[in-house]
Amino acid sequence: MNVFQCPLGNDLDCPLRPGKSRGPGTGRDASARDEGRSQFVPLEAGQEPLPEVRREGPDAGEGRSIPNLLWRCQEDDFILVLKQDADGLPFRGLEKAKPGQKASTLLKHEPGLFEELKRCAREKKNRLSRVRCRVAAIGLEQEFLLISIFIPPDLVQIVPHDVTEAESIRRALRESEQMYRNVYENLRVGLSRNRIRDGGFLLANQALAEMLGYDSAKQLMADPLSGGAYLGETRLKDLSRRRTPKRRLNNLEIETARKDGERLVLNLSVTFFPQEGYFETVAIDVTEQKQAQEALKRSEGRLRLLSAELLSAQESERKQIARELHDGIGQSLAAIRYGVEAVDSRMPSGLAEETHALLAALPPMIQSVTDEVRTLYENLRPPVLDDLGLLASISWFLRKFQSIYTHLRIDRRITLREDQIPEALKIVLFRILQEALNNVARHAAADRVAIGLKRTQKRLVLTIADNGRGFDPEEPPSGRTAVRGMGLAAMRERTELSGGGFSLSSAPGRGTRIRAEWPAGT
Repeated sequence: MNVFQCPLGNDLDCPLRPGKSRGPGTGRDASARDEGRSQFVPLEAGQEPLPEVRREGPDAGEGRSIPNLLWRCQEDDFILVLKQDADGLPFRGLEKAKPGQKASTLLKHEPGLFEELKRCAREKKNRLSRVRCRVAAIGLEQEFLLISIFIPPDLVQIVPHDVTEAESIRRALRESEQMYRNVYENLRVGLSRNRIRDGGFLLANQALAEMLGYDSAKQLMADPLSGGAYLGETRLKDLSRRRTPKRRLNNLEIETARKDGERLVLNLSVTFFPQEGYFETVAIDVTEQKQAQEALKRSEGRLRLLSAELLSAQESERKQIARELHDGIGQSLAAIRYGVEAVDSRMPSGLAEETHALLAALPPMIQSVTDEVRTLYENLRPPVLDDLGLLASISWFLRKFQSIYTHLRIDRRITLREDQIPEALKIVLFRILQEALNNVARHAAADRVAIGLKRTQKRLVLTIADNGRGFDPEEPPSGRTAVRGMGLAAMRERTELSGGGFSLSSAPGRGTRIRAEWPAGT
């Protein structure tokens, strides 16, 4: 048996796992080592498993010698019998050592190694120690597993294994795992790993446990009902079916409940690992945001309803006032005019000319007041809208509008029938058209306006476009534009309160286009 070729191959009671070995592979000059002593940390048998190592490079092969020292016991000292691959040994003072020299002389700077020789010889059994040496050339520590092998009757063989890289990897792995654990536990976002088949928790962090009403993640995972309650059986089955086409689902909003039954809304990202049989979730508690959104939506709904009722009441009031002006004041003025004309025609011829002139001047004045009253009640609520409908009202209004603004050319494209217009929208459409044309006349400096009213299978659309000066919709209204802005706001409000959508496009020098549309069933 050649103990120098493979010392771990001896048929001894060695606590270490046999295997191929490689040297430290440092190849560094021994003088580069730090002047500090090597640190020995004895290990119990089996405490540090020997890594599976092998020689690498062109000179690797079976039977290749590895760095080692062979000593023979001599009273209280040791005599060096053989030294192999000395450059790979992590000890000072052995660079020029030769067989026959004593350990007490060679190892005066390495008392730890000397004590290791004594202990191995005294206990007559194999030992394992950890050695740390600082290498000045690179400013780093090297770590070795030192194998001390007792070979009866009086030989001790020392074999170092460089584990610096492996230990660095272990240390980095431990630090990484600890960092991941700290992040996992302290992150205020819920994290979990769950079984696909039943939703049961495999992992969970403290944040998720608190979201679901548990004191700790351990308590959450111990509850057999928590997994099913987290996502729900129906949703879990749905997610399981959906995992094949898309392994990751983002921004999935679910509504579930805490342990005490309190409502809980979560925004989830779910990643599936079907081959491993589990999925992972990232959960953000959006309950408060959801409640705030719902409260805001309810408030907006109530405000919208109130505004709609106010507009409805306003239109009813306008209609009532217009009727009273038409039926009351209008008819009274007409009766007064006819009475004055009748009196004037029956006056005796002997009256003074001044009296006749005075009576003759009254009918035109009364007619002027009558015309003003008619204009007032027509603006409040055009009678033609209630009598003949929207299309007739539009024609009447456009004739009247063009009689005043003769420079404006109006192009109409109305392609729907009266019975295709919902009754509730007729006054809304008329008011928007009325306000839009008034804005054109006052502010646009346009000479052409295009009006479109059509109905498709899904939408009813009103458009008004002019070729006027236009404006910047993003510019804050001021002065003259403030009045225009109030008109636009009124049109938008009427459209949206009636269930439609309002849009406006304009730019300086490019005119203005208004579009209001409603679902066909409005």
